[in-house]
Amino acid sequence: MKKSTFYFGILILALTLITSCSSDDDSSSENGDTEELSGTWGTEWNNAVNPKFTFDSNNNVKYYTYPNGNQPELEEIGTYNLNGDILVMEFPATVLIKFKNRVIFVSDTELNFEEIQESGFDTWSAQTYKKTDDPNL
Repeated sequence: MKKSTFYFGILILALTLITSCSSDDDSSSENGDTEELSGTWGTEWNNAVNPKFTFDSNNNVKYYTYPNGNQPELEEIGTYNLNGDILVMEFPATVLIKFKNRVIFVSDTELNFEEIQESGFDTWSAQTYKKTDDPNL
């Protein structure tokens, strides 16, 4: 009886060790990689309205345009949530505007927005954004 109790204890201990040593959950795949998204992303110059987004690690987002060509103008401040590859941005300043897009990281310095059509959300037009260190922001 003592032998079977001993072996049962060893079995329980082994199972505990096996389950506790399994790989940790990677929350970046479920909640998105906000660290990868953090920073300022802008489009190529197009008709003097070069939009840029600055995402911070506290889930705040700032949206800038360049209506006069070379100086940025802060248009909106909002929040964002990255869940997997789905980005939701909310800008509540004057009227609540909610955008939903798929984010595809091409590299560390380039990402694409893909449009997602869903009721209750606007979608940002599909564009390529490049990470920038714009000194004006």
